[in-house]
Amino acid sequence: MVIQSTVGMLKDCFFHFCPHCFIIISFMQFQLQPPCSMVLPIAVEDVKREVKILEALKGHENVVQFYNAFEDDSYEYIVMELCEGGELLDRILANVTSSSNLCLPSSIKKDSRYSEKDATVVVRQMLKVAAECHLRGLVHHNMKPENFPFKSTKEDSPLKTTDFGLSNFIRPGKRFQDIVGSAYYVAPEVLKRKSRPESDVWSIGVITYILL
Repeated sequence: MVIQSTVGMLKDCFFHFCPHCFIIISFMQFQLQPPCSMVLPIAVEDVKREVKILEALKGHENVVQFYNAFEDDSYEYIVMELCEGGELLDRILANVTSSSNLCLPSSIKKDSRYSEKDATVVVRQMLKVAAECHLRGLVHHNMKPENFPFKSTKEDSPLKTTDFGLSNFIRPGKRFQDIVGSAYYVAPEVLKRKSRPESDVWSIGVITYILL
């Protein structure tokens, strides 16, 4: 029997996949990434690369934990650690009480609500992820507040990094020529089609500015 619900339960080998749900297995919660269409060959390669990257970063305290990947004739399903604390963007917006004319994403209004001490805790975790990626020959390519959820709703919850769909492996001596990422956070070198791993650090710098 398959229960049509936003919550799936693995029991007696029967289960139900849904694009926006989590699966409960022996009272352990997981999140299921929205299924990726496997119709186009390039989509197949993109998903396989993302899974390979998640496996390479498995075990890092600030990267969403990867558990497994499944596929059928049409989709690839990625099962990951469930993060219930909301995105970093949510906490930024929760601190907003006034606006300004500074050039920021329309969803974010500048307000000095993060102290330097609090911002340091957040930024240090993002830099640790960037360092781990670069150490393993990877570049994230899409660091932004929406891609940094918190593990739990606790104030001191660890930050997690998600969305490695645009991430790629570094080729020695080569620069990335694709324009990827989110407009407000991409480094100038990305727009010039000659970016390197340092573009992740630029994105973190933009986030730091927003926090402060």
